[in-house]
Amino acid sequence: MRDINLKEITQGLEGDDLTFSYTLKKSLIKNGMSFILQQQETGFSLTIQLKEIDDALSVTKFSLVEKSNLEQQSLSLYDAAVVEIVLQALDLLFMVADHVDQPEIAFIISKDEAIHLSAFTCFFDVHCILQTVSQDYDMFVNKTEILKTTVRRELWQRQGYDRYLRNYLQNRQKGHVFSEAEFIPAPQQPSNIIAFPL
Repeated sequence: MRDINLKEITQGLEGDDLTFSYTLKKSLIKNGMSFILQQQETGFSLTIQLKEIDDALSVTKFSLVEKSNLEQQSLSLYDAAVVEIVLQALDLLFMVADHVDQPEIAFIISKDEAIHLSAFTCFFDVHCILQTVSQDYDMFVNKTEILKTTVRRELWQRQGYDRYLRNYLQNRQKGHVFSEAEFIPAPQQPSNIIAFPL
């Protein structure tokens, strides 16, 4: 597992169909590796520790860190960011499993970490194991394409009443952090209505 080609995996995580862009860092830990998947525009990061336990792969950490108050500013953009980073992390795990020829990855994580996977139980069996053989990956790709298309469609529809989302979709630059300063609401324009004294 230690000879995983990070460049090859990083290329697999790039795509025009993504709402956000990503960087990936890898480091070695005892009996495995740690990956940090960084969502560049939001500053969110997902740390995944992958260990070899009894000749099998296990995720022992799946920790999402949010570095902004995006959830309060635009729930739609926040939801899209969380969904996409988790899907990218699962895609990463499929690529790693394929590279080391492992048919499955077990998740041995805390309940707090598992909460981020609760919407993706369709990809796991009842024992929290991600099956990673080629037909399972094909199913994953098909389902995620449908999900990504639905998310993109919803984002474009919701920008009509979510100015933060509209600002992001219309002004984003891939790879640049969408700063909180860009979320400051525009001052209200003075009204042409004259108030009569009471």
